[in-house]
Amino acid sequence: MLSQHPLRTAIIGEIHARPYALVTVPARVSFIALMLEDETADDVRGHIAGLCRGAGVPAPDSDSMHHLMEIGPLLVRWEQHTEFYSVAVSESGEFSNPFQETPIKRLDGDWVDGFPGQAISATHLAIESADMPERGIDGVAAHLSDDRLVGSEIVDGGARYWTDYDIHPDGFGRVLVRNNTLNARQMGRILRRLLEIETYRAMAMLAFPAAKAALPAIASAEKSLSDIVEQLADTAKNSTDERRLLDELSNLSAEVELSVARTAFRVSAARAYETLVRRRIDELREKRLQGLQMAGDFLYRRLAPAMATVESLSARQAELSDRIGQATDLLRTRINVSLGEQNQQLLQSMDQRASAQLRLQRTVEGLSVVAISYYAVSLILYGAQGAGAAGLLPIPPEVVGGLAIPVVALAVWRAAVAVRRALVKE
Repeated sequence: MLSQHPLRTAIIGEIHARPYALVTVPARVSFIALMLEDETADDVRGHIAGLCRGAGVPAPDSDSMHHLMEIGPLLVRWEQHTEFYSVAVSESGEFSNPFQETPIKRLDGDWVDGFPGQAISATHLAIESADMPERGIDGVAAHLSDDRLVGSEIVDGGARYWTDYDIHPDGFGRVLVRNNTLNARQMGRILRRLLEIETYRAMAMLAFPAAKAALPAIASAEKSLSDIVEQLADTAKNSTDERRLLDELSNLSAEVELSVARTAFRVSAARAYETLVRRRIDELREKRLQGLQMAGDFLYRRLAPAMATVESLSARQAELSDRIGQATDLLRTRINVSLGEQNQQLLQSMDQRASAQLRLQRTVEGLSVVAISYYAVSLILYGAQGAGAAGLLPIPPEVVGGLAIPVVALAVWRAAVAVRRALVKE
């Protein structure tokens, strides 16, 4: 038998982890996506387990990231994602008013109100069957915002859908779908795509307020950098000014890096979510309904400028960081050159002092030879005088002292040279 990679089963399981549901129309779905703050996935799992215990159905495992529950006519699906979790409550059956007595209202109100986290997306989705009375534009607009109504044919005319991308008094958005020819499996895929569009566009837009909030600080940093570069262009600046400018650049770099740290994750996440939104809209294969703007066009017209602002922030942060780095390198080069010149001057001064010290040392050395020779000759002269007075010296003491002068001077000089050489070797 083949040796299996330890992650193979987990990889295959992840591919099949969140299958789309089979949707029997007519049907209605209440969908909520919530972001966690101080709560954790364990808190969410415990909240889902509370519903299961109340309904007498199996609770999710301690490490599960999704769970499906059948509670009477309701199908409740929980899924844990990276930044958020979602709960979808669906119910099949005829209805007259698509957004009245929605599925989530059939659950315990206290349990619904106790969801951990904050809702980032909430949608009621109603799917009408082909044999239900067909609604005209006015009939659709009666349940949605007439002035914001968008809609299109999807999947080659297999269905139609309408929405207004608005928040209604109950806190939910609304999507109305009319099935024409799609089977339960196809409708399940369409349902997931529509709900993912609702969720991912909201997650992508989270970066827009953060970008707008960060842009003034980036503009101020750009102005500060421009002022610093102008001062750098002044070659008359002294070393004190250069150190001050280097401190300002360091502080400016810290501010920009802080801005990047605060927005980097949100910006990168927005890119990923926007890509998913575009892919899901493309998968719908929309065709225009007369008199209505397609949902994809509506989203692109509003989502694209927001994402352009986010990308602009990211680009300006990167460019500003590079410019600060270049200015810092230039200033450090100037400071290093200035320090090099100062060091060279210091070395020249030290060399001059060493030369003067050497000349003084040689002068002192010569005087030392004379002084030592004088005292040595004096001692010899005193000795000769004593010997002459005792009758032991056949020649005058002065003659002895005169003859001793060159001998003593030479000996002292050679001794001084030997000492100097010994000190140099050490």
